[in-house]
Amino acid sequence: MVSYERGTVDTIAADGQRLAWGGIFGGTLLAIAVQVLFAALGLGIGLSTVSATGDGASAQGLGIGGGIWSAVVMVVALAIGGYVAAYFSGQYARWSGVLHGLVVWAAGLVVGLYLLGTAVGGAFGVLGSVASSVGSTAGQAVSGAASTAKDMIPQAAQASGITKEQAGAEVDRLVDGVLNRDPSGTTSLTPEQARKEIVSALTSHALGEETTQETKQRVTGIIAAQLGVSPEEANKRYDAAVAKIDDVKARANAKIEELKVQAKQAADKTATVAASGSFAAFIAMLIGAIAAAIGGAAGIRRNR
Repeated sequence: MVSYERGTVDTIAADGQRLAWGGIFGGTLLAIAVQVLFAALGLGIGLSTVSATGDGASAQGLGIGGGIWSAVVMVVALAIGGYVAAYFSGQYARWSGVLHGLVVWAAGLVVGLYLLGTAVGGAFGVLGSVASSVGSTAGQAVSGAASTAKDMIPQAAQASGITKEQAGAEVDRLVDGVLNRDPSGTTSLTPEQARKEIVSALTSHALGEETTQETKQRVTGIIAAQLGVSPEEANKRYDAAVAKIDDVKARANAKIEELKVQAKQAADKTATVAASGSFAAFIAMLIGAIAAAIGGAAGIRRNR
């Protein structure tokens, strides 16, 4: 009987080294089956802790527990898959076992990516949609921060649910308090014509258009003529109407600023979660590759 030293055996094995695709296929299938099996077990355990009364585990606790369980199951499944692939490879070199284990890991990764792109993996697409929303949310926040004061007035009206027609109606109501519809006015304008000019001027102010001194003088002149009051009183009534409009605009602007801050905070939080998820996925995949390699090396040792 001819006997060889271990170094000689490794040299002979290396001369005829090749990937055993049958073992790799079997190891990959077994790794996937083990993951599915224990994923179902973990899901059952998690759902059993949920209570309709709110006394069970929290959503955050379930998420953390599920992540840890999935990582452990993946490591165990890949180690088993690497072991099986190396054991049935018929090879004797330890590095060959490590290689078979890594190929099982890569094959499992390809299958996982394929599932992510199909309806079967649709549930796992949430991570991708969250990551993509980071860019759009952050972009919206930056765009909003770059708005000028003039552009913010129409935004304020929109954020407050105020259309141009509604703004005109609100100004029309304010004009009731300015003119009190005095049909005995001495101006050449009729009360309806006077109202129309005042409403137009105040609506333009509400929408952020600059009010010229000539426009203000004309409006206060109409008020004075329609009511038969002094120019000072007309100015007071005009300023009171403008102050009410400015108050509405200020509250709308404050609401916009609040929404912009909330959007930025949400974008920052989403970016942090996405970054943490990406790092966690990288570490999990790296540990999975190491586990598959160790399993493959163990399978080769068993082959010796």
